[in-house]
Amino acid sequence: MNKGKKAVVVGLGEVGKPLMQLISEHHNVVGVDITPPEQDPRGADVLHLCFPFQVKDFVGEAARYIDRVASAHGAQGKCLLAPGDVAQTVLQEFAHQPDTLLAMTSRGHSGLAEVVLGSVAQRIMRGAQKPVLMYHPLGKRPAADSSVRLTRVILPLDGSTLTEAIAADAARFAQWIGADLELVTALGDVSGANVGEPSGGEMVSLESGYVRAKGSELGKQYGVEINWDVLHGDPTEAIIGHVGNRRDVILAMTTRRQDALEATFLGSITAGCLRKAGVPVLMRLP
Repeated sequence: MNKGKKAVVVGLGEVGKPLMQLISEHHNVVGVDITPPEQDPRGADVLHLCFPFQVKDFVGEAARYIDRVASAHGAQGKCLLAPGDVAQTVLQEFAHQPDTLLAMTSRGHSGLAEVVLGSVAQRIMRGAQKPVLMYHPLGKRPAADSSVRLTRVILPLDGSTLTEAIAADAARFAQWIGADLELVTALGDVSGANVGEPSGGEMVSLESGYVRAKGSELGKQYGVEINWDVLHGDPTEAIIGHVGNRRDVILAMTTRRQDALEATFLGSITAGCLRKAGVPVLMRLP
């Protein structure tokens, strides 16, 4: 390596730190530390390191991009540069701005929540203790001028206190953005009801009465326009089918607890809707 050249050492651990000190005796060195992964990476097939070395002013470019996106929608952009743990930094900033809505993209298609949400997103959801707006892109790049106004918040319910835990947040969000609130519930196959069990028609009547009553309660309390519907079939597929190709709606759903597996942390229905519905999901821990 020619003298006077710049070296970048990525990872300042037991190898990187002394290596950086050694190289710095003869060359200009930049040290970039990385946060250790929460999961054991041994056994991985590919190691992919990304560093924006070809962008002379990476932070400035990022800040200008945020300003352009914000101004295009009548908002003000703010770029916060902070070293260290990403999730902790976001949560600290969130604590200083109590009226802030956290909005993040998820990633991946695996069964692990850390891969579906990303470990940072999952930790933020755990620490925020407020709703987080999560979005999983389906790979379709929208047109530059394709911004839409949200007109409806869809709240799936199944009669449990778990799904109702986000009902008030969904109503407040609808009130805030000037949208209506639609309550939906999904019925599985009730054609083969046993003796003594409600028939299909009776189940539809019971469920429609439930979402209608819950909707009336939320509408009166928060002053939002209410719609309701009873869907049929597998809950995840029914909700996704109900959303269809609409882009002017969001879903409001709860996660489960703080377990590591997607099916228990997100709940299988919430996880399926996040991955496949193609619309943002307002999520929170119960």
